[in-house]
Amino acid sequence: MATFTTVKVTAETRDRLKHRADEGNYSSIDVLLNELLDERERAEQIAEFRAVMARVTPAEWADYMAEVSIWDSTLMDGLDLDEKWD
Repeated sequence: MATFTTVKVTAETRDRLKHRADEGNYSSIDVLLNELLDERERAEQIAEFRAVMARVTPAEWADYMAEVSIWDSTLMDGLDLDEKWD
């Protein structure tokens, strides 16, 4: 069973959260807040990935793509191209 706690927010913030939860058919403000946190964390991860990729040099990218191409050659290794999958 979940443990609950109290978080102090203004009445205006509570009302906004309740309105959003009701409008989005969320079962509770908790569910809405968890989804918002998940979205925020995902956006931060994407921003971090983009920042790292922006620092990759052309030589580093070429090395990476060379390695990927080696692994790509194993994708159909030993598989029958005419085999039908249901």
